[in-house]
Amino acid sequence: MDKKTISFLKDKKALKEQGLFIVDTEKILKEALGAGIEIERFFYSDDEIPRGFSVPHNLAEKSKYSDISRFASVKTHSGFLALCRAPEKPLKDFKSAKRIVLLDGIQDPSNIGAIIRSGAAFGFDNYLFINGCAGVFSEKAVRASAGAVFKVNTRSIDIKEAAALAAEFKFIATDVENGTDIKNADIGGKSVIVFGSEGKGVSKEIKELAASRIKINYPGNVESLNVAAAAAVIFFEFSSR
Repeated sequence: MDKKTISFLKDKKALKEQGLFIVDTEKILKEALGAGIEIERFFYSDDEIPRGFSVPHNLAEKSKYSDISRFASVKTHSGFLALCRAPEKPLKDFKSAKRIVLLDGIQDPSNIGAIIRSGAAFGFDNYLFINGCAGVFSEKAVRASAGAVFKVNTRSIDIKEAAALAAEFKFIATDVENGTDIKNADIGGKSVIVFGSEGKGVSKEIKELAASRIKINYPGNVESLNVAAAAAVIFFEFSSR
């Protein structure tokens, strides 16, 4: 592994911009490959590529264990790194869905993974990201999703694409201050359910696209629910109607 490669693998922003992510465990790699994810490069430290993985020799490179350790998510790792291509569905493929989830500026990858895990459990298979969300295929997001990120459709969009989508779908934004209790809200029809960032909530530009706003009423004396916990409750409410 040369210095240029090490520098590139360290640059999380560059990896995200180029649609790449790192996998360093056999379980997650098997799930990724099973979902049709493509390997761009494969680095391994043993004498041969780990069994069970069919990697073309032109993509494989034997590397020092210490170099692989720089990027491994755990101290005792499997001795390999797979640089994979993140799938991204074209926006037109989302338009046949009944419901879409839009994550707006969510920075914590564990929350993104947990939201997708809960959503997938309740039949939500389409996820869009806007305003600088954390990488959906980052190690923390993949782990928190229990591999569900590989089983759903994902795409990053901009505000123009969101506005065009609002012409065909009803945007329903979560709003802890001004939302209608979800138990009483009209959540029927083709909709985009929007969850905002942990600190700021749904952005102003997305709120302006929203046809309605919802919240969860609860008896306990807490300021708010974690966004992933709130999403699980809302997914349940949507799926039960």
